[in-house]
Amino acid sequence: MRERRAHQRRDVSHRGILSFDDGRTTVACQLVNLSEGGALVRVSAPQGLPALVSLIYDRLDERLPEVVKAWCMVVRREPQGAALKFLHVA
Repeated sequence: MRERRAHQRRDVSHRGILSFDDGRTTVACQLVNLSEGGALVRVSAPQGLPALVSLIYDRLDERLPEVVKAWCMVVRREPQGAALKFLHVA
């Protein structure tokens, strides 16, 4: 079967935070995989996530730790997680 993704995914195991409601609400998450275009996160209640969220995580694979904040669109919900498409990464 042909891969339809525009970006190569890599498996990761980073902790992160999903933020929404102008930062008033935060939810802990676990990054499962990551690409230049998005991420798959494990979260306890993906049904409660709005369509747009911020994902915040430490980029631990670099020589110097760096906090990444990505503005994301929820493109798919799963029973234990959500697929996110990056709209803007800072």
